[in-house]
Amino acid sequence: MSYITSKQLIGLPVYTESGTYLGKVADFEIDAATQGVLRYIVKGKIFAEKLIIAATQVVSLGPDRIIVRDGSVKEVYMAKKEQFQPEASVSGVAMAEKS
Repeated sequence: MSYITSKQLIGLPVYTESGTYLGKVADFEIDAATQGVLRYIVKGKIFAEKLIIAATQVVSLGPDRIIVRDGSVKEVYMAKKEQFQPEASVSGVAMAEKS
């Protein structure tokens, strides 16, 4: 059985399938019913806002990086910030409000 601890997950670099660096995992949310990760909160250099990446967008998760699908992040980058509501997402990725 393979697992990763919360200490290993926080700070893990996140890349797209094509190799674009998005940032590092700042936080994550757990689904109480399934006890699995629901979303990853990523903070990075490309986006001023934090990215919320649905677990369904993750292609691979390892001890040294997370890789997410290409298209979903591109759609968020091109969208205007005011179009996002806290519960809204585009292809499983949304921007969180600055805290």
